[in-house]
This record gives sequence, C-alpha cells and structure tokens, in this order.
Amino acid sequence: MALAAGGLTYLYGSSPYAGSALLLPCPLKALTGLSCPFCGGTRLTYALLHGDVAAAWSVNAFLLLAVPLVLAALLWRERQARVHGSPRGLSTGQTRVLLAAALTWGCARNLVSPL
Repeated sequence: MALAAGGLTYLYGSSPYAGSALLLPCPLKALTGLSCPFCGGTRLTYALLHGDVAAAWSVNAFLLLAVPLVLAALLWRERQARVHGSPRGLSTGQTRVLLAAALTWGCARNLVSPL
C-alpha cells in the first residue's frame, strides 16, 4: 500500500505529458507502435488524480469502465467466498469476458485512431 501511495504521489506531481517524468513506456507501443488495451493508463490515472474525468475518458475509456467493474466483481466474489465458501477471484466466465473485451478494445483502438 505504501508503494502504491508513493507511486500515486509521484504521478500526481509529475505530468506524463512532460518528457521529464520517470515513467515507463508501454513495451508493445515502443516495439510495434500499436496501442495495447492498457495504453494511456498512466495518463488516465494522472487525469483522475487531478479530477479531470473527461480527459481520463478520452485517454482510455475501456480502463475507465473496466477497472471499477472488475473491482466490483472481485469484491462480490470475496463476499460470496466469506459467506458461502465459494471460490475467490474472477470466475472463468468473467475472465473470458474481460479478455474478450480487452482484445476487442485493443484491436478497435488501433484500427480507428491509434494514440
């Protein structure tokens, strides 16, 4: 938790739009020029830390929608595990839907307008 808080604190004060920030580039983007489904995640987080939801949406709408949904699913599955003893983590069906959505988004964003 301390590492995540430190990373978010650093990101809050370091714009990913400025070339001086010590932020890692996407390996897929660096090698191929294609945007992966998660490209823009750093800029999205930066925008959300500064309260700019519109900028976050324009950078990566998929992550903006998927992350809260996945977190909600994980919390629900954790609750079910505690109450009923069912398995933790995403179900096989949920994992397949998430992977299909990420693959679809990754392909679509490179066909329409690569970042």
